[in-house]
Amino acid sequence: MQPFAYLVPALYLNGSVTIVLPLGNLSTGSQLSLGTLVEGEIRSEPGFEPALSGKVKYGYDYTTVDPNEFVTRPDLTATIFPDDGSTPIELTWTGIQYGNAELASITADPTSSGKSLPYGSFYSIFNIVFRGGDAKYKDLQNYIYVGAEAVSGSDTSGEFLVGVKVMKVVPRKTNITIGHEFP
Repeated sequence: MQPFAYLVPALYLNGSVTIVLPLGNLSTGSQLSLGTLVEGEIRSEPGFEPALSGKVKYGYDYTTVDPNEFVTRPDLTATIFPDDGSTPIELTWTGIQYGNAELASITADPTSSGKSLPYGSFYSIFNIVFRGGDAKYKDLQNYIYVGAEAVSGSDTSGEFLVGVKVMKVVPRKTNITIGHEFP
């Protein structure tokens, strides 16, 4: 079977996040938590267009945590300030994360320095959306992006580090027509 889409490496984001703060229980039985993206950097992968580099600030992640505590649904909004001084860009991501005790020990422990979980150590996939900004960045808002996450402890008490590899979803032309999708 031919794939109908493929992923192109686009951007990477690294940032510092405050230890997740529980805000309270929801009527669904889930818990609402808040993580604050203190500051980060975003950079284009080599060869990706539009080329972007900048600071990421004012990020607030209102995460829903399921009752089993290992399934979370991040919901982050932040602002990208391009290094070229152009108009800021809104960055949002939502997704799902299947965590584990090792992840929880980093995101909830203010003394997590030295601990690290590389990409793929836990399931964490985001749908990433860009909005606004200068005309030279308009293609960012005209495509679908997905991201995968890595985390590590921080030398700054009360924070942990997050890395997100962002990939552009690109359709693949096929010769498959309606009614012929399955063998």
